[in-house]
Amino acid sequence: MPEQSYTAEELWQRFREEFRKGLEEPCKGTSEERLRTAWNRGEKARTQYYGGCLLPRTAIGVGMELHYEQYLYQNHRMAADWIMVDRRTSEPRIVIESENQVEKVDGSEIPDLCRCTVPVKVLITCSVWRDGQIIEQRLERWRSLIRQYNQRADEQGIFGTIIGEWFPQWEPKGTLTFHCYSLVLDSSDESWTLESPLFQRYISDG
Repeated sequence: MPEQSYTAEELWQRFREEFRKGLEEPCKGTSEERLRTAWNRGEKARTQYYGGCLLPRTAIGVGMELHYEQYLYQNHRMAADWIMVDRRTSEPRIVIESENQVEKVDGSEIPDLCRCTVPVKVLITCSVWRDGQIIEQRLERWRSLIRQYNQRADEQGIFGTIIGEWFPQWEPKGTLTFHCYSLVLDSSDESWTLESPLFQRYISDG
């Protein structure tokens, strides 16, 4: 099936599956060692893990090239943390923004993603994800912001959100879970769909 014929939903499904595989199959060392290092050595280590290991493997899995920060396509410069590009058409298909502090995504990452006209937009962040009321409030605020910032009211596509959670927070060992939600941009109700957790594993302190 040609890459350019995949729908936004199919691209999102492929991205999720390859992202999950990347979490289970680290670039070096055991999966537990790699994830412990990425999560316990601070925000910079986590971002380096995404950009240096996890997302390059994800891009290969979906058959795309990974570009960093900027990509020029048809005289239009697209800016995002990572941009996945169709190998045959050079068309940007997936853009990803990452922010380790979930409180900051409202003012930067969500607007930045909405400025990109691509089939799939992905926000990666992290937070303790336990309180149902707070989760509901946060998702509703994100949905409202996406509606506000989306450049084209009729734009079709998927806005995916992946939330990494280490629990108990600040402890050297705990359970690492990646929660996942998706929003269909051209849907009349534009409600979030809770996907099954992409990944969940207890990580010891070594």
